[in-house]
Amino acid sequence: MKHLILYAEDDEDIADLYISDIREGGFEVIWAKNGREAIELYKEHAPSLLLLDIDMPELTGYQVAREIRGKDIDTPIIFLTSYSDSKSAVKGLKAGAHDYIRKEVGADELLVRIRNTIQRNPVKRDFVLYITPDTFLHRTDNTLNTLNESHKLSDKESNLLQILFLNKNVPQKRESVITRVWGGNSKGIDYMNKSVTLLRKVLSCDQRIKLISSRGDSIVLMVSE
Repeated sequence: MKHLILYAEDDEDIADLYISDIREGGFEVIWAKNGREAIELYKEHAPSLLLLDIDMPELTGYQVAREIRGKDIDTPIIFLTSYSDSKSAVKGLKAGAHDYIRKEVGADELLVRIRNTIQRNPVKRDFVLYITPDTFLHRTDNTLNTLNESHKLSDKESNLLQILFLNKNVPQKRESVITRVWGGNSKGIDYMNKSVTLLRKVLSCDQRIKLISSRGDSIVLMVSE
């Protein structure tokens, strides 16, 4: 089964060029002509990877990435853009991208980077994420079940929990986690602290789970077997 690439680019000539290269590389491609269409096609087709331009009508590539990352921490995102400055690259990576590629890239390099990104970041389609046998998250509606109780999480709280679980028992830098969940929001630290407090309270009934946070440095979800 071929991987499906969602490519968002408003310049039809540029899109035709890269779509041809990507298809010759063995991928299926669907094309979005603007940022809003990219969101709709993403919801409809669940692609293996998104390839995004930055300057597009309706929504910019940054906005598309942030909107998708609000509900989906798994699907790989790559920016393919004419912006070559470091500031734009940092902004793209903070929006949730796995890679940032300048448009002067050759076809061979682009295909290798697409393949490597998909291999390193396989999309997880499991709708239920089991933290322990008694505690699990329904990823479709952000419902966290602990023993006999059910708790509705926000998108950000769900993303935070998923990131911590995917790195369970390994301390994570708080700043890195805040960037991944809240991007460049100036209140990210406050939102993080509130979310940690809520998750710690909800998870406390399961003795196999401990959410440990150091306000100045790291955070870790400890899960015992």
